[in-house]
Amino acid sequence: MTTQRDAGRGFTLIELLVVIGIIGILAALAISIGAKVTSSGKANATESVLKAMEGALDALISGRGGTPPPTVLDPRMQGSVPNTTVVWPVADVRWMDGALNAMVNSGGLFIAQCKGTPGAEAAIRGVDTKFMHTYDPDGGSATDLSSQPELLTAFDGWGRPIRYVHPSFHGIVGGAGNPPVAVDVSTVVAVTLPKRYPVVNMEVRRGTKESAANKNDADSDGGLCPGNRPYFYSCGPDGDPSTTEDNMYLTRPTVQKN
Repeated sequence: MTTQRDAGRGFTLIELLVVIGIIGILAALAISIGAKVTSSGKANATESVLKAMEGALDALISGRGGTPPPTVLDPRMQGSVPNTTVVWPVADVRWMDGALNAMVNSGGLFIAQCKGTPGAEAAIRGVDTKFMHTYDPDGGSATDLSSQPELLTAFDGWGRPIRYVHPSFHGIVGGAGNPPVAVDVSTVVAVTLPKRYPVVNMEVRRGTKESAANKNDADSDGGLCPGNRPYFYSCGPDGDPSTTEDNMYLTRPTVQKN
C-alpha cells in the first residue's frame, strides 16, 4: 500500500543522475547525427561544384582543341599598355615572394580563362551562387599588379576555394625540403603569348607534409595529373590539402612524394 509520504518523496539522487545520463547520451547522439548530416550536405555541394568545373574544363578543351594554356593574362591589364602586362601561372602553388606568401588562386584563374568560351561560361554560371563569389587571396589593391587580382572563384561546401592543377605545374615544385624555386613562366607560354608581352617570374612552392621542410606548412596535395589532364580538388573537411585521404576529387590523382 502506497502511503502519502511515499507518493510525494520525489526522485532520489541516483535516479536523477540516471536521467541526466540518458539525456546526455541522447544529446550526444543528436549532435553526432546532425554533424554527419551537415558534413554530407557540404560534401554533396562540393561534388556539384567540382562537376560544374569539370564541365567547364571539358568545354574549354573542346573549344581550344586541347589542354588550356598554363597561364592567363591578368584581367586588370585589359586595354592598358601592352609592355606592362602581367601573366599569372594557373597553378596550385604558393607564391613565396608575394604578399603574405599566399596560395595562387588557381581556380579563379581557370575561371578567368573560360571567358569567351560559351560552353565553359555556361558551366560556370551553373554553379550555385552560394559557392561562387569574388576572392582575393592576398588582399592587394585593384591597381597593385604585384598582388593577385580579385577574381570570381568557386568554393567548396566548407567555404574554401576549389583548386585547379595543371600538368605544367603538377607534382612537387621545389627541391630537397621543398624550398621555393624560381618558375620561369616564359618556358611554358612561348607559343601562347605575343612576344611583346613580358612574363613575370615567380618564386613558388608546391609541397606536401612529406616534402615540406616545415611539416605544418604543407600547401598542396602533390598530385600528378591523370593522363596529363588538369584536375580540380577540394581540401575537404580538415582544410589540409596534404591529407589526401579526405580531399574530394572526381578523378583521384597519383600523389608524388619526395
